[in-house]
Amino acid sequence: MNKIYHGLSSMLPMARSYSSKFLLVSFAAIYLPLTALVVFIFVKPEAFSVTSFIFIISLLTILAIGGTYFIFNKLLEPLRVCKNSMSAYLDHRIIPNLPIHYKDEAGV
Repeated sequence: MNKIYHGLSSMLPMARSYSSKFLLVSFAAIYLPLTALVVFIFVKPEAFSVTSFIFIISLLTILAIGGTYFIFNKLLEPLRVCKNSMSAYLDHRIIPNLPIHYKDEAGV
C-alpha cells in the first residue's frame, strides 16, 4: 500500500474509516488557504492589500486543490489494487497477495 494511505490509517484515530480519511483530507484542503491567509495577515499586516489578498488566496486554493487531488488519488489506490487483483484472479486464477492488517472498509 502507499505511504499516504498507510499513514492516515495508522497515525490518526479519527481516520479509522475509509470515508473519514476523505473527510479529513477535504477539511484540511478547505481550511488550509484560510488559515494561511490569517497567518499572513498577522505576520505581515503592512503587506496586506486587495491585490495581495486575491493573489494569495488564489494561489493557496490552487495548491490545496492540487494537493487534495493527489491525496485522493493515493487514497483510491487500495480500490485499484483490489480491482486488479480480482481481475487477475478471475482471468488467470492468480491468488492475490493483499495486505490484511488495515481495519477500514477498503482494507477489509
